[in-house]
Amino acid sequence: MTTKLMKPVKVQISTEGHRQTVVLPDSVHLADEDVYVVQIGTTVMLYTKPKNWEDWWNSFGMVTDDFMADRDQPTEHQIRESLDD
Repeated sequence: MTTKLMKPVKVQISTEGHRQTVVLPDSVHLADEDVYVVQIGTTVMLYTKPKNWEDWWNSFGMVTDDFMADRDQPTEHQIRESLDD
């Protein structure tokens, strides 16, 4: 599977009532009519249904070398409540 990674592009959001519409640039083309949408914090990701889920999971390895290079990782183990209780 060949994937072209594009640089982020600023796009416009239109709001009408309680709905928002994002206008995608010409360089982005979604082959399917339906997409999945995921929101994690302030990040929103759209993706089409993959032909098989293995390709979709494998696509997460396609990131730049500096991905999470500056992440804040705790140096100590975190003590959490048991999920069994």
